[in-house]
Amino acid sequence: MNLEDVWLTPIVLLVVVLATRYVRLPDAYHPLTLFKYFIEELSKKVHPDKNRSHYQQKISGLLAILVTLLPIIALCSALYFLSELPILLDALLLYFSLNWQQQKEKITLVADSLKRQQLTLAKEQAQNTLLRDTARLSQMGLSKAMLETTYLRFTRLELGAWLWFMLGGGVAALCYRLIQEMAQHWNIKLSHYQYFGRAINTLANFVASPAYIINIAMLALQTGIKRSINAVKQVKCEQFYYLSFVLLCLASLLTKVALGGPVCYDNQKIRRTRFNGSIEPSWQHVIENFRNIFHIETAFLVILLTVFFVNLAIIHLAN
Repeated sequence: MNLEDVWLTPIVLLVVVLATRYVRLPDAYHPLTLFKYFIEELSKKVHPDKNRSHYQQKISGLLAILVTLLPIIALCSALYFLSELPILLDALLLYFSLNWQQQKEKITLVADSLKRQQLTLAKEQAQNTLLRDTARLSQMGLSKAMLETTYLRFTRLELGAWLWFMLGGGVAALCYRLIQEMAQHWNIKLSHYQYFGRAINTLANFVASPAYIINIAMLALQTGIKRSINAVKQVKCEQFYYLSFVLLCLASLLTKVALGGPVCYDNQKIRRTRFNGSIEPSWQHVIENFRNIFHIETAFLVILLTVFFVNLAIIHLAN
């Protein structure tokens, strides 16, 4: 990528982020929907039986990643080679990598049903977003689940894609997002993918860690660094990916809403760390929480763009 295209990268990011707000593809036509269908069918072919040996399942999971990603990387690389305007291809790939607004609408839909006291409907709607069993959730439990998924999905699916776009362009953003989709679908919390999904789970956590760390740092600045450190030290990480544990701990500290606690996957109860906020979650907190997300979103963009332009200025002056 030449210097002119590098200068355009942050502009493309801003334009595409705004475009996803106002020009959204319906779920039925979004490429990620087609990708979800593809990986579902692929898993049926390469992982038909969870009773196979654990080693075979892990190898199958690793091969499934390669079979999925390598052709996509090869195709995108060929398109870049043939394209006269690679920056436009970058913009298109980034656009296809972002669908936070659709996620936000689904979460809002659940909160609206809870507001109208339609708990059964809210549980059905939440199944489109959550992996955990929703049938036995109370209104408070469902509100808590939507709050947690808001912070986790926003960090993984939106902030992470932005960061990888700034680091490696459209192909990096798209590959990152596809990795997250595979990890979500082949989630090790589901018994069928407990071993098959190990490789993609490890990879997804690794590539998402920079976004987690930056988001955690921003939450810590809002709540106070010393206070945040003490809050994390006071509770033990139990059945959590560690960065998710820290993120939700600080989110609970910031909002004063109780998060964490037991969850059910495949009718199996898993005891997790409970973050003891002073307020029990409700649908109001789900809606109000989007204001916090907007502040994080704005700060994250400002930090990314500032660091990018400072580094670019240093390189330019050095030359």
